[in-house]
Amino acid sequence: MSAGARGVTQAAGTGRLSPRDHQVVELVGGFREVGSAQIRAVLFADLRSKTPLDRALKRLTDAGYLARLGRIVGGYGGGSGDYVYQLGRVGWRYLGKPGGYRPLRVVDHHALEIVQCFVQLKALERSGAVSVISYAADPASRRTVGEILLTPDA
Repeated sequence: MSAGARGVTQAAGTGRLSPRDHQVVELVGGFREVGSAQIRAVLFADLRSKTPLDRALKRLTDAGYLARLGRIVGGYGGGSGDYVYQLGRVGWRYLGKPGGYRPLRVVDHHALEIVQCFVQLKALERSGAVSVISYAADPASRRTVGEILLTPDA
């Protein structure tokens, strides 16, 4: 099965992703959940059209690499915002995540704020203001100093 040169392909029963699809799965896997606008801002910022992002998210969701949680509820005036994505069962295995796969059930706005810090850093990096050397979200950001476990969000 092939979804195009830049899409998800299946070869001999093993999933192989295009470089950009791999980046999407890695980005979502590095955080618990990520909004579609955040994915666009980090990985599709150079494109004017939203279509490549929409197609990639559909491909990855249909193939089980990602799972959609729902939409972010709009602010003042109501309405719905972006969809929020988490790793799907296939994405969990693809990234070699430890333990069993347990999908989230609701959107965690705190987790999305942590992703937004990363989005803003990447925007500053594109502008040349900073260079992002490393970024890790909880639990990868945890450090032990002496006998004290530090658990920053990022």
